[in-house]
Amino acid sequence: SDMAIITPYLKALIPLEAVNAKLSSRLQYHAFMDSKGVFNLAIDELEIELDKVAVSGLSPATEFFSLKQLALKGGALRYPQQSVQFTSLRFEEPKLSVWRNSDGSLNLNELIPATDNTTAAEATVETENKASKPWQFGLTELALAKGRLNWSDQSIKPAASIDLNGLEVKATNISRNPSQCCR
Repeated sequence: SDMAIITPYLKALIPLEAVNAKLSSRLQYHAFMDSKGVFNLAIDELEIELDKVAVSGLSPATEFFSLKQLALKGGALRYPQQSVQFTSLRFEEPKLSVWRNSDGSLNLNELIPATDNTTAAEATVETENKASKPWQFGLTELALAKGRLNWSDQSIKPAASIDLNGLEVKATNISRNPSQCCR
């Protein structure tokens, strides 16, 4: 399916003009209430793919992020055990354009919603009061292939730009569990 259903929600949260992508997913699930009345959910073989991603917006409005494919494979979720595990998360040909405006601000700062400090502090306290066992998260492999970063600085004269191409990143055994390590 395409992202037409999700785009209005994203636009309400952050200054985007358009989000284009093709979304596909598959999973197997089992949901039930146990003998004590506790809801249980098991999701296995979760796979999500986003193809041909293009995100535009900011000021000036431009396509600042694109991606050939984001593939999340081998997912498993367990509730109430509060665990999520994936075998791989792969970013294929991501491109990010970052620029410093003439006033020194970064274009990506526009993506951070303005918050009322009082409301944020109250929400933090409320969340801490309701804190329960944290979710456990694991990712066997994170990979970024053929990445590209375009940087320009409009705050200096003449303006400067740097393009980094062919970026490759690989990390393994990512986890919230302190006994496991990331390489």
